[in-house]
Amino acid sequence: MLTRPQFDAACNALIARYAESPSDSVAISPMKGWTWNEHTEYPNFGYLGRTVNVFRRPENLAQHSDDCPAEGAIEEVDPTVLETNPTLESFVCQQYIVFSSTFRVPAFYFLLFDSSGAPVPLPSNPENITVQD
Repeated sequence: MLTRPQFDAACNALIARYAESPSDSVAISPMKGWTWNEHTEYPNFGYLGRTVNVFRRPENLAQHSDDCPAEGAIEEVDPTVLETNPTLESFVCQQYIVFSSTFRVPAFYFLLFDSSGAPVPLPSNPENITVQD
């Protein structure tokens, strides 16, 4: 379990460590891009946040592709090397790490939006959700 000051220090250490990464791409440096945000109304309630672009092959194409590591998997892609490929679906993922004062641990929250800006809903059938290790 953490204290609030330990969480703040760990977050600032993470930001400092990856600030000098050779690439701005999250695909190359997965811990890149986090920023510290102070709560707008309550002092000392800061949190980490970042926005990343992720891409996915549509399910009907992913099932027939030999070079796709996981069927329909969402993966972060380096936009500097991304080829123009109309078969990829693009998403914007807003990610947050906050301190849970109840459980005294970091908590990860995210929002996922499609290319039109609409939120992507969770699948209606939870049995269809697969977790990739």
